[in-house]
Amino acid sequence: MNTGVQRSSATPVGASTMTSPAGLKSWGKEQPKKNLPLSCWRTASLMCDCSIAYPKDLTRKVRQALSILGPKYIDVHSPCQLGGVRSAQTIEIARLAVQTGLVPSMRLPRSTP
Repeated sequence: MNTGVQRSSATPVGASTMTSPAGLKSWGKEQPKKNLPLSCWRTASLMCDCSIAYPKDLTRKVRQALSILGPKYIDVHSPCQLGGVRSAQTIEIARLAVQTGLVPSMRLPRSTP
C-alpha cells in the first residue's frame, strides 16, 4: 500500500510521485516495480490480482482465499485520489487499468507446498 503519493517498490517505472517527481531533472521513478507475485509464488496457497472496479470478482476472490488454509497473496488495485484521481473517476480509471492490461486480473490457486 502506498500513502501520500510516495514512491515505493510497488510504484511502476516512470511514475511521478512526491518523492520521485517527474520534471526537468528526472523522468520519475527509475527503479523497476518489485515483482511481488514472484516473491510469493513458492509459499502462497492462492495468488490473485483484482480491482475495485469489479466488486463481484473481488468478493469472490476474497471468499475463496478465506476458505483456503495457508498464506495467500491478494493484490487489490485502487486508483489514488491523493495522486490526482477525482472521486467520481475512480471506478472508471480502475476499469480502464484492467481493460488495457496495466493491472492484471488473475487467480492462481496452488496446492499447499
